[in-house]
Amino acid sequence: MRMENTLATINITNAKVGRILADKGFEAIETYKLKSGDTGETKFTVWTSSNNIPGEGSLVNVTGNVSVRVEEYQGRQFARFHVNQPTVMLLDTPQSASVPDMQDIWPQVKEIPDSEVPF
Repeated sequence: MRMENTLATINITNAKVGRILADKGFEAIETYKLKSGDTGETKFTVWTSSNNIPGEGSLVNVTGNVSVRVEEYQGRQFARFHVNQPTVMLLDTPQSASVPDMQDIWPQVKEIPDSEVPF
């Protein structure tokens, strides 16, 4: 069973980019505090063009048309949120590891000049 309705325009703020969906979009994960003090999260599938996909781990704001699909998996129903025609604003990108950072973890790591790379 699958039902789909376009509900409204949604604004997702400070969402972390989860997985990348090839060249079609990405998963945005919004986190929030629950009354119990635990952290909850809502995942949105953001459909966009390949030239507008931020890197995994990036922090973004997303505005777009939201639709909710009720899907079933192993006899259980759940709602899946999709964002179409999004405007994506990149807030921050994850810091990449430097050679000294990696040498702390793996002492044998060394920087190789481009002229010596075998591929």
